[in-house]
Formats: sequence, C-alpha cells, structure tokens
Amino acid sequence: MNYPDRFIRANNEFMGRITPLASAVDESDATFRVVPGLNGQPGTTSFESVAYPGHYLRHQGFELELHRRGDTDLYRQDATFLPAPGLADAGAISFESVNYRGYFIRHRNFELHIDPVDGSDLYRADTTFVPVPHGDPCAARCRS
Repeated sequence: MNYPDRFIRANNEFMGRITPLASAVDESDATFRVVPGLNGQPGTTSFESVAYPGHYLRHQGFELELHRRGDTDLYRQDATFLPAPGLADAGAISFESVNYRGYFIRHRNFELHIDPVDGSDLYRADTTFVPVPHGDPCAARCRS
C-alpha cells in the first residue's frame, strides 16, 4: 500500500520484486493466476505466473522467487499462503506463509520476502497489497 505505483512481479531472474510497469513484458511478469493453495489446505492461495505457466511464487531462504512447480511437500508448503485482511488496511489483503506462521509476504528494498510480524507501521504497510483484476487499466494484479 505504501508504493501504489509498484506491482508484484517476477523479473527475468525469477526474483520476486515490486516494480513500476514500463512495458508489456513487465505487465505480463506482474500477472498471476490466484489458485487454491498447492498444499490442499482449504482457504489458502498460490500464485501461478501467467508469463511462465507451471511456475509459482515460492519462498526459499525467506525470499520470494518464481519456481517451476515441484512435487514435494516442502515446495507445496513454500508456495502456499493464507490470505488475511490487510495488516495496514482491512480493505486490502496480506498473505501469511502456511509453513512459517506469523511470517507475511513483505517488500523490503523493493524485493519480496516473508518476514515475521514486527508490529511497526512500516511492516504493516509493506505487507498489505491491493489486488487489481486482470484487464484493469492499471495492468497488474497486485500492487503494493
């Protein structure tokens, strides 16, 4: 929420970031299918890349990256998040890791991580996102 001109995307190195969108490639990289959580837990979500079908945002080493779908329990857990009312704005959304409870997707230095709740206003803003429907003139799917 604190960078409304930036959108979640995976760059050409498959690193999760928030960036402005300057091209059709950027827009494509910022488009994800929000699908039921790969771990099968009801009420959870995973993010499949539209630009790279079969690739999902996953945390590894507490950094979010785009990885080809894996067939291990660890992969499915790392790529699954529990949506929650936005920590900075209940009208937006935050995403908690299912296998690191209390850790939310957060941008730091414009890179995506999962970080533990620290109670600060900055943390709450960094972990709150606004989904943007496909086809919206804003062009991306989830802006910071």
